Amino acid sequence: MRQPDISNCVETTATATTVLIRDSKDAAGLRLGFSRPAWAALVAYVDETGAPGPDS
Repeated sequence: MRQPDISNCVETTATATTVLIRDSKDAAGLRLGFSRPAWAALVAYVDETGAPGPDS
């Protein structure tokens, strides 16, 4: 099994309405936000399709 490349990590956090994502190495950088329904749809899509990550 291939080990993950931990140099390409993101951090996530959630509020009542939004899931926020950022580069773990750039705390002051841009954040990408998803509504909770949009995040759930993205996770379901990846789960269903097995969409590969960048290291695949």
